[in-house]
Amino acid sequence: MPPNYSPSQKFQFAGEILGVPLDEWVKEQRDAGKSWGDVSMDLAIATGGRVRYSNEHLRRLFSPTPADGAA
Repeated sequence: MPPNYSPSQKFQFAGEILGVPLDEWVKEQRDAGKSWGDVSMDLAIATGGRVRYSNEHLRRLFSPTPADGAA
């Protein structure tokens, strides 16, 4: 993937490759008990190395915030 993709394009590109939106794919992985590091590695593998996010970046994107649980 060219380095000039915006973050939202990268997110969408990952979903196209995976066949499901990236947030759903990550949730399935986390619900299966995988660590953020494993999810990061599995994402790179599942996309043939075309989409890479660090484990920390994925955690920041998809972890619930304290406000999410306060409702």
